[in-house]
Amino acid sequence: MRRYDIFTFFAAGILALSVTGCSIGVDDIFDRSAAERINDAVVEYSQVVSSSAGGWVMEYYPTNGLESPTGSGYLIMADIRPDGSVAMAMDNEITGGTLVADTSMWNVIRDNGPVLSFSTYNKCIHTFCDPAIYETGLGYEGDYEFLIINMEENAPQAMLKGKKRGVYVRMSRVPEGTVFADYLEDVAHFQDSVMPVKAVNYNLLHIGDSLFRIENISSGIPNIYPYDGDAIADESLHPFLVTAHSDGYHLRFRSPIEKAGGQVQEFVYDESQGAFLCPDKGDVKLTGPDPVTFFAESAVRHFWTCTLKSASMSSDLFEKYNAINTDGGKLKDKYSVKSMQFSSFLKSDDAVSLSLDITFTTSKKKTATVSYVYDVAMSDGRMTLSAPQPKDNTAANVLSSIPSVTQFLEAVSDSYMIGGTVSNFCMNELLLKSESGKFITVKYSEK
Repeated sequence: MRRYDIFTFFAAGILALSVTGCSIGVDDIFDRSAAERINDAVVEYSQVVSSSAGGWVMEYYPTNGLESPTGSGYLIMADIRPDGSVAMAMDNEITGGTLVADTSMWNVIRDNGPVLSFSTYNKCIHTFCDPAIYETGLGYEGDYEFLIINMEENAPQAMLKGKKRGVYVRMSRVPEGTVFADYLEDVAHFQDSVMPVKAVNYNLLHIGDSLFRIENISSGIPNIYPYDGDAIADESLHPFLVTAHSDGYHLRFRSPIEKAGGQVQEFVYDESQGAFLCPDKGDVKLTGPDPVTFFAESAVRHFWTCTLKSASMSSDLFEKYNAINTDGGKLKDKYSVKSMQFSSFLKSDDAVSLSLDITFTTSKKKTATVSYVYDVAMSDGRMTLSAPQPKDNTAANVLSSIPSVTQFLEAVSDSYMIGGTVSNFCMNELLLKSESGKFITVKYSEK
């Protein structure tokens, strides 16, 4: 297919006028007029845009703003058909989290170059263009007509630009047989897994040796600023969308991020690393924080609550945990473990320590918490716990009364790798695992 540039049409028209009045004996420079070329482009673009057997996913941004919802991105699915109809679907905050689907008409029209127009009302895309819908009186300030910037036959993507707002919209082909509702649900599930609204950790942008902190990534308009900078003074907001493709989930910012002397825009999720990698720049990636550092930082002001279930604890640790309940049940007041949590990560001039707090409940419905302090060493992405000591006389008395507590505490002493149970991108729940296969799962809890 020929690739047309809108400036070619202007140049062709100017040159055509400049040769008006020349002698009949001079041959035309072009075999067709500018109008004919535009007409040909309209026909060919109409064929290409309606050639995706599975339809398209549009990365739609109403405006170039930075405030939600007008500056947010939205996925719109579009089956653009050769008969001039288009079936659209979307499921987002604008629809109240429910699937909305509608069918309307489309065409490619002549303007200052070919324009893809969704020419009759569709509840999906035209919702963003109705000034009466949103409280500002301007609606969501979206577009329904787009200049075709780049659209090539069989290319996986096409690039459009809003005719009125000037915002770029990328369309990507989806495979034949794609069910729009399933596609949207799959992307939403992925985002909820790796960047849930209730994620407790920040994220990081690595560009070579430069490091940037990412806050509120679940909002879709995260703040990205230098790691040692200030979130307010150095605020830099960057809307993005996630789409699914044959090679995985892509995170693409609306506009290139210009930091550390370069530009970055698109990333692909690598499940093995729990990170988004930049395909053409090996030293650029989006990650969670270092798990050991984040565990230590969070334990200062928050709890890491142990999950006391057989599936969340290695068999040797779970056996010793159960022994505490067995031994405690033999006491007069029948002690049993209510909860355990790591907390109070403390640093002194020459040592680092971590407290493991055990809360007991008794047959008299009373509760008591005792604490045991581990010396901690952190290096090479590992955390090593050693030499647990009772924090006070009460904790020491419990060791005397329930010997299995000592056995459990000593079993916990080990060197652990730490990582997110779902992904290192989201650290609401962490897995502490030793080389010997010993492991325990902990969940972030507010104090």
